[in-house]
Amino acid sequence: DINPEAAASTRRTLGNHGITDVEIILADLVKGLGSQILGHVDVLIFNPPYVPTSDEEVTQNGIARAWAGGHRGRVVIDRLLQQLPDILSASGQLFMVTVAENDPQGIIEEMGKCGFAG
Repeated sequence: DINPEAAASTRRTLGNHGITDVEIILADLVKGLGSQILGHVDVLIFNPPYVPTSDEEVTQNGIARAWAGGHRGRVVIDRLLQQLPDILSASGQLFMVTVAENDPQGIIEEMGKCGFAG
């Protein structure tokens, strides 16, 4: 997660369930994870900020950043979609939360041009 508070909350939640052997990483999408993940991600679960807002809200600090998706709710989604061909393995799958305003069918069509199936 990019949000240190969200990462801390995740650590607490895992700890409350006795799960301690997890590495929680602060990163902006996959930036900072290193080249070792390129082409090796088999399953990517992505719950992006998808609510349509002004583009300015996407980069603001605070809780709104958790849901502020910018134009069509796609600012962060589109950033990740551009990186998928490089990070997913040959059999890799993306599971992503979207709403109608994000144009899920359009996302599937765009990704189809890169060889992905929806």
